[in-house]
Formats: sequence, structure tokens, C-alpha cells
Amino acid sequence: MNDTDATVRLWQTDHPYYCTNGNYFVSGLRRDEVHTSYDSWAEFLSEWGDADHDMNLVFRWDWKREDRDNLLDGEEPGPDRLFVFWVLQRKAILRSTECTVTEADEPAARAWLASRAKMIAAIWTPFLSAEAEASADAVPGTSPWQRAVDGLNVLADADIPFHIELDGHIVNPLGDEHIAWDHTAGRWVLTIEGGDD
Repeated sequence: MNDTDATVRLWQTDHPYYCTNGNYFVSGLRRDEVHTSYDSWAEFLSEWGDADHDMNLVFRWDWKREDRDNLLDGEEPGPDRLFVFWVLQRKAILRSTECTVTEADEPAARAWLASRAKMIAAIWTPFLSAEAEASADAVPGTSPWQRAVDGLNVLADADIPFHIELDGHIVNPLGDEHIAWDHTAGRWVLTIEGGDD
């Protein structure tokens, strides 16, 4: 089983509401200042791939695919398009980009978007952490095993190295944190070596 077998594909994601391309306050001949189109993922990546995460905050993306049910007989669908919506925070500029993508581009696009998601998540951390704790048991259709995997992926996404020892401890070899089983409490607990108890 590969990573995408249990994952919703980017073109299958239907975000709530929508976002209009460009910027409401910039139109006409200046539209190209706030909306740029690219012919390929590679072309988009060459211009925006390593753009500073703080100054170029991605707040939304949409992978758009034509609905084949809306095509006339014999009509071919157009290419898939990835729309990325940005706030250039230092200058308070709202803008968008779009590029032609293929299914083969999805792993790279997913990785790039995941790195951008970390920034927006960091902005909302106090709310996301509290929400996650309050609703951990209320996630519909999510098994406890999947939630455990998701928790380990949080460490992986934060680039925190870890390994699981034979006794089940989850250890950060480069830090003082580890997760151990507390027999008295009957729960897994975070412990910090040298920390105050």
C-alpha cells in the first residue's frame, strides 16, 4: 500500500466556500500584478517554490478539475489547475497564482503545500491545540489507530527525529523528550529528562 492509497487526493478535496482569483481592489490592466498563471508545476515552482514562508503566506489552495459530466459528447476536459492564494504580509497584498498540473505532480505539490500549511497552523496554534484536545474522541470515522498514526506524523512533519524502543518508549535521540508508559496512570505520558517533576 502506498501513501496515497488512504489519502484524499488533492483534486478530490472540496474546500468550503471559494476564493476569487486576484484582488478585489486591483483590476483591469493591473490584474497581472495580483494573479499569475503558469503553464506547469515546474514553472510555478521555479518562481514561488522557495518564496519566504512568512512574507508569502499561503492561506488557501484549490486543485480544480473539470467535471466530465458537464462536457459535451466528444469534448475533452481541460488540464487540471492548481490555484494558490497568498497574503504577502509585509505589504498587505492579497494575490493568487495558478498553474497547470498533472496527477504526476501531486506528490511534489502535496509536499510543498504541507510545508506551507505549517506556517498557517503556527499562527493558529493556541486554537488548534485546544480544539484537537477537546475533539480527539469526536473525529467521525477516525479509528484510534489512525489518530495514533496522525500523532506520530505530527512529529515527522515537524522534522523531529524519533524511534520506538523495544519497550515501547518513543525517544527523540537529539532531545530530552520521550514518551513513556506510566503504569500508575495507565496512560502514555511525555517526560523530559532533567525537567522538574
